[in-house]
Formats: sequence, C-alpha cells, structure tokens
Amino acid sequence: MKKYWKLISIAVITVGTIGFFYIQSALAGSNYPEFEIETLGGNDEEVQDLVLYGNYMEGNIKGNDFQITAEGIQYNRDLSYFDRLDRRDRFPELKRLQQDYKSFMRGKNSLSQLAESETHIVYADVTGNSGEMSFRIEVLDKEDNEQTAFTVEVPDDEKDSFIYVEQVYMDGEKVKVVTRNHVNGSMDGFTTEIHVYEFNIGDQILTGNEMILSYSEGSTDQTMTHVYKPGDGSKLQSDTHAIFVMEEWETDEEGGYYSQFAESKVISIDMETNEFTEFVLPDTLQGVENTVLLENSQGDSMLYFPKNNEHGLEIVVIDLENEKMDEKRSFTFERDNINMNSGPPVTAIQDGKMYIITQTNEEYALSNIFVVDVQSGELLYEGQITGLNGNVKSMEYFFHIFDMAIR
Repeated sequence: MKKYWKLISIAVITVGTIGFFYIQSALAGSNYPEFEIETLGGNDEEVQDLVLYGNYMEGNIKGNDFQITAEGIQYNRDLSYFDRLDRRDRFPELKRLQQDYKSFMRGKNSLSQLAESETHIVYADVTGNSGEMSFRIEVLDKEDNEQTAFTVEVPDDEKDSFIYVEQVYMDGEKVKVVTRNHVNGSMDGFTTEIHVYEFNIGDQILTGNEMILSYSEGSTDQTMTHVYKPGDGSKLQSDTHAIFVMEEWETDEEGGYYSQFAESKVISIDMETNEFTEFVLPDTLQGVENTVLLENSQGDSMLYFPKNNEHGLEIVVIDLENEKMDEKRSFTFERDNINMNSGPPVTAIQDGKMYIITQTNEEYALSNIFVVDVQSGELLYEGQITGLNGNVKSMEYFFHIFDMAIR
C-alpha cells in the first residue's frame, strides 16, 4: 500500500482542487448580468453567426470572461473546468486552426507566422542567435494531411541581433516571409529593416531576399520613428499586401520625451511583386489610434479605418492603388451615444461586410453593433448589447468587448 501513497495523494489533491474550483465558481457567479443583443434596425439575420468575446467586472474582485451570440450569453464560469481551459485563448481564428489541425498546429501560437489557403497551411519561424539564425518552414497539405518541413540559414544574419516574422504569404510552390530585422551595433539609431524572403517549397531553398525599407527608431534629429502592424494579432493577415503604419514623434522643446506627434504614414508591400509604396494618411487619421482593415473586392484593394469622432462612427476608406482617401466610399453614422474615450472600435470584415463594435456612453446600453456593406456603405444592421437593467446601479463595473468572430 505504501508504494501507492503518492498516486493516491495526487488524485485526492486533483479532485479536491477541481471540486473547490466549482464551488467557488458557483458562489462567485450566482448573479452575473444576462447581457443580450437587442436589435434596433435592419435584418437580425446579419448577426446570427456573430460571436462576441468580452469581459465583465464589478469592483476589483468579481469578474469573468464571456461569449455573446444571438442566442444569449455564456460566461466562462458556466463551462466545465476543461472547457474553460480550452477557451482561454482569446483569438478565435487561432483556436479554429488548433482544433482542426491539432498535429500541425502543436506549439504554434502566433497568427503572424501562419498563412492559410484552401489547400495548405504554411508556418514560418526564425530560430537561433546572431550569426547562427535559420528559417524553419513547415507546410501542411490539408487534403492528404501530409506535412513538409525544412530549414534554411538566414543570409548575412551576423549583422542582425534578432528577427521577427511579421507576415507569411503562399502562392503555389512559392512562400514569402515578411520580417523585421533589428541591426547589430546600432544602439544610437536603433536601425531596423523590413525584408521579404522568398522560398521554393518543392526545392526547399531560399530563392530571394529583398530589403524593402530601413528606418531608425532612435533619436536622429530628435525624431522617433515607430512602425507597427495594425490590429491585435487576432486575425490571419491579408494574402495580397503587408500593411504597416509608420508614426513619427518629435521631442518637446527641452529635447525630452517624444511627446509631439509629427506624421503618420501607411507602408504597403504588394506580396506578389514586392512593390513598396508609402503615403501620408489624410488629416482626419493623423494622431489617432487606428484599426486598419484590408478588403479586396472587384479588383480593388481598400484600407478601412473605423474611428470614433464627435459626430458618431466614421469609416475612412483609403484606395491603395491611388494612395488617397476614397470619399465616395467613406461614410459616417451620426450617433450621440458613442464613448469617445473607449479606444478604437472592434472590427472585422468578412464576405463584403464590416462588423463594428463601439462602446457607448449610456449607463445600461453598453455597446453598439453595426453591420455595413463595404461596397455601398449601406447599414445592414444596428443593435446594442444591453442587460444591466439596474442590477449594479450603485457599483462600479467594467464591460469590454475585445474580439469577435463570424462563424
């Protein structure tokens, strides 16, 4: 019997921990609000496949993540212990890949390193230290579940301190990897380069390395340059362009902290040709936190910038080919209940429709929901998330939608 005491102890502790977990969940979550989607106008079928991911808190103690659909709300506390662990990832698209392709996706947790087509999934990573870096490319054929993997040394990597994979593109046997390379020995200027590396999957070789852009993130001429990929990393990237936003900040009069915003630009790389364009954003988009969505339809590539303004919700559309604002496609929904201090809207584009979630400044209507036809600008659906109904009138609460998915 003594030889089994360790196994028995582990089993008792495990069962006790899970049991305590369920008891605490029941006690803590007995009176959470039942939020729901309330239709204000349009066709409610537009949100039948919409899943909203959010968090609700009262004070500093009570809180829980949730999902809201047209059928209602489900808090994580209502799930089993193991289902909660399964839902811990806030990125629905990554979770879908991990569920559908478990073997291939094992250990892969960044959508920026993945690209998906109807027949394949490709993954790219950079491993090793300066002077010893290698690309690792993995490809899954979804039809026969066959996996291919190979490594290639990074050329001239002794000049780079580290390399980040920003985007992956696949077209037949060709794979392109967009990277951000931080250059060694550049502490004064913090030099960074954006590269596009090209690989042939069949031959398992590197066929191209093109530096697209070099910039300094340091204190050159008292200006700091900040380049970033828009979005929160919760969606697979576009299969036609790599989009970056470049912001320039200047020091104050005493040469101190970079507090003076100077200019904001879009950097666009055509993934098929590697052609690089750079253009200044219009005044209405300067100095604001932008959520950028790329839509390709009818041969046009458009950037959509949803933003809150003093009149309501504004959608600014940029034509990538002409590098300017498309005023005919840009539009504003005048609403007086949008919270200007809540950050950029949560957005998604799918099948020619844009889904937009904004926080409201109303006490019990917490978020607006808009579904818009991106070609015509027609408002297909409008609704709100409601449900507090005075339950927590005397308490401070925090309600936040941080992501969405269309099933």
